[in-house]
Amino acid sequence: MKKKLLRIIIILSAVVVVCVCAVKILTKIEFKLSPEYVCSISDEFGDDSLAARPQWFTIKDEKYESWAYSWGNEYAEIEQYLKENVQDFDTSKYTYIAVNEHSLDSLSYSFGRMNHAYTQFVGKVNLTNFEDGKINIYRVKKMNIDSAKVYGTAYTYIDGSPLTQTF
Repeated sequence: MKKKLLRIIIILSAVVVVCVCAVKILTKIEFKLSPEYVCSISDEFGDDSLAARPQWFTIKDEKYESWAYSWGNEYAEIEQYLKENVQDFDTSKYTYIAVNEHSLDSLSYSFGRMNHAYTQFVGKVNLTNFEDGKINIYRVKKMNIDSAKVYGTAYTYIDGSPLTQTF
């Protein structure tokens, strides 16, 4: 009986250790997405102060919670522009990434950076090529990803250097 109990304890301990190690490894892995360029929009929307807006945000399926919905009219105007001017604009298939005054070089996510009770990925971007007065639109397959981070801070990376903006 003692041998059986000891064997069960050892097996359960090994399972717990393996699970903890797997979670630690999985939260460190960066998954890279390949955003597809859609179009550029002349930036005639809302407040042009960079302090008042994020460097990038997503337009996605309405069933996903997004902090950008509370951003205001500029977000709604950009979404409306896409609905009217992009032939295959479809949030049921794609998540769109709007980038203010830069080009999107790369977009990645990890299980270590999640928000909203582990249902929303927080993206990490590399932005390049400053383009004054333009909003560039990209898309990826539908997913719940955003630039929002817990406590109202959005993290972006421009040319590899961290830029932190607090909203």
